[in-house]
Amino acid sequence: MISDKINQCIIFGAHYLKGKVVEHLSKLQKDCEGKYDVWLVYDNSKQDYDPSLVAKDTRTFLFNVESISKKYFMKSCTKRGSLYDGNTTFPILEFYRKHPDYKYYWRIEYDMCFNGNWLALFDYFTDNNVDLLTTTLFRHVFRPDWMWWNSLKTPFYIRNFDKIRGFLPIARMSKRACKLLYKKFGQQWNGHDEVVLPTILNHYGLSLEDMGGEGEFVRPENKARFYVNTPENVGLAPGTLVCPPSMPKLPMLPGKLYHAIK
Repeated sequence: MISDKINQCIIFGAHYLKGKVVEHLSKLQKDCEGKYDVWLVYDNSKQDYDPSLVAKDTRTFLFNVESISKKYFMKSCTKRGSLYDGNTTFPILEFYRKHPDYKYYWRIEYDMCFNGNWLALFDYFTDNNVDLLTTTLFRHVFRPDWMWWNSLKTPFYIRNFDKIRGFLPIARMSKRACKLLYKKFGQQWNGHDEVVLPTILNHYGLSLEDMGGEGEFVRPENKARFYVNTPENVGLAPGTLVCPPSMPKLPMLPGKLYHAIK
């Protein structure tokens, strides 16, 4: 059982361990030591996990794409049988099934970094009770040309106004959000997880919030707090949190999230 003191975990998702990926994980573990449980959720489909590459006490959850695909209907948004793009939520739901006692589950992708101590971000939202906390949330009407709207498959009609997308290299989901997603996502609902995940939660009355940036889902006091980007543009650039692999020009802004740093 999880203690009351540590009621949320930080899940670091990766499919390889070298270079900056190990640096990102190490910093996350160091910043959160004694305050939050940090887990490495590793795609071991190639049987290449090497524990010598990470700290001895690293909490590790291994999975492979074959086992995931047997339990979930994976959307082949890019290449068949791949987690990328569009299927990266499924390993998190598998982790939730095996470790259901946390109140909140943070998800951090391997190419995310924070220019500051991670606790400044995690602690800031300690008293925030929303079910999905993520980035770059917007409705279909804001950018109807976004490439993954058409991937959404639903068991009944959903009007465009209620279709919501989020950029998910960092996200926090509540326990009840994970429970609902496990039940619905990949079964009656399907598509790229950036649209399925927030749309399901919104449809069933769970709460959504953007942790920074701009737009209707951001609290006024949090506008541009932890990241900036340009959601009306393909790739979200310019900004600190964008889609294409990119190394930002130095100096990096303090207290901001950066993606993708590989």
